[in-house]
Amino acid sequence: MTGIKSGKYGITYDKVFLLAVFSVFILLQLFFFRWVVDDLYIYFRYVNNFLKGNGISYNPGEYTEGFSSFLWFLVLSAVGMFKYNAETTAKLASIFFSLCSLYLLYGISKKILPGFWNLLPVMFSAVSLPFVLWSVSGFEISMYSFLLLLCFNYILFIDTGKIFLISFLVFLVSAARAEGFLISLVFLFWAYHFLSEKKKYLYFLSFFILFFASFIIFRYFYFGEILPNTYYAKLGYGLFGYDEIRIYRYGILYILSFFLHNLHFAVLMTYLFVKAKIFLKERYIILSLSLIAVQFAFVIYAGGDWMQQFRFLVCLIPFLSLLSAGILKYIFESRQYRSGKKVLVFISAIIFLSANFYLNDFESISREKELWINVKNVCPDIKGIVPGSSLVANGSAGIIPYFLENVRFTDVIGLTDKYIAKNGSRDDIWFEKYSTDYVYNKNPEWIILWKRRDSIGNYTTDLTSPALKYIEKDNRFREYVPVKSYDVSSSLKIELFRK
Repeated sequence: MTGIKSGKYGITYDKVFLLAVFSVFILLQLFFFRWVVDDLYIYFRYVNNFLKGNGISYNPGEYTEGFSSFLWFLVLSAVGMFKYNAETTAKLASIFFSLCSLYLLYGISKKILPGFWNLLPVMFSAVSLPFVLWSVSGFEISMYSFLLLLCFNYILFIDTGKIFLISFLVFLVSAARAEGFLISLVFLFWAYHFLSEKKKYLYFLSFFILFFASFIIFRYFYFGEILPNTYYAKLGYGLFGYDEIRIYRYGILYILSFFLHNLHFAVLMTYLFVKAKIFLKERYIILSLSLIAVQFAFVIYAGGDWMQQFRFLVCLIPFLSLLSAGILKYIFESRQYRSGKKVLVFISAIIFLSANFYLNDFESISREKELWINVKNVCPDIKGIVPGSSLVANGSAGIIPYFLENVRFTDVIGLTDKYIAKNGSRDDIWFEKYSTDYVYNKNPEWIILWKRRDSIGNYTTDLTSPALKYIEKDNRFREYVPVKSYDVSSSLKIELFRK
């Protein structure tokens, strides 16, 4: 099918297919383009402060790494110098990296899977809803996925003449996300086994250690920590105990839910394990499974994630797609099907992937999109009420603080606050931390509460966040008077209180 000329200009079916897949992917990006998550705007507030000369800070003078990806912060800061709309720029950058990932995935597939089969991984990834949605999110996920594929390509087909470049790319994986260090260790391990000249590995390892150590030293002396503040805020568990076991259970359920929503991966990966003795002879399968296993371990430790469409597993979709295509190739060839049945495989894959995409929960995505659009719409009014010199306690660290750029904020769930992240309490196994006394001791002039409507129609902080619930129930809250409220969805409102 692939490589056959279809015209005098040398156009081949694989090029036509890729063009079609990329076109569908871009159309899907346009469809979801307005979807946004509040946490994205945390990056934007940091970028604004950085470009204004206030350093890497959420509030000027407070140097806290309150975002998940230092490398993505650098990317957004670089593009932010051009003064374009922050959200649009971040989304376009995210889409760009996803397109690069798809093209690179095709290039890797061509080296591993002959003919028709190298087209399938791109199709599996391009119409996967988690991959599509997070490609337009503006977050670092697309860049992280691209870096993983790039390192995968260089490690799998390792060239001793590119040792410095490869070690730098492996380091960038660690700079892209904190758990990326675990992925870097996988690449370091297999680089040793794949290198034919073992003496060159010492240079490879030394370069990586130099890059990574320099980064950790910078992080420690600039921020005072060796990990991003978000990891202390969201994780900070032990390894053993009743709560830890419950967290691991949620992580496992998160992975199982991903496979339930992507049954083609579940079925084909099950087949791979049944035929493990056959498949584990292939380098690309061993390396892919190593990356998948390490990312799964992190997800289990973290207890999954609250965001839409399996954010923590998006980076694995290209590798699952590559493995799936390889498994289908093996099944087809081992049963000696006629080559004409490849068309049937191709058509069946399109039908199944389309149905799988269509049957996803688009309603929750739409609700979230409308929520944050509404929050952006009320920000000018809030900005007109809250003076620029104020200190505000707020449970949402992104959109509102970004638009109120001259206001200082205390992030009551600790994503951008060192004290709460390191010393705050946690209700049960809730993702967020809180410290009510700490918030009130800072003496905020304003408090913003988020309330959700319960089953009898009352709005309450009990259903939004323990941090906000305890702030409202504390006796010191009596010193604050309501100023204004905003309905930002059919079941959620924002209430503004002044001391």
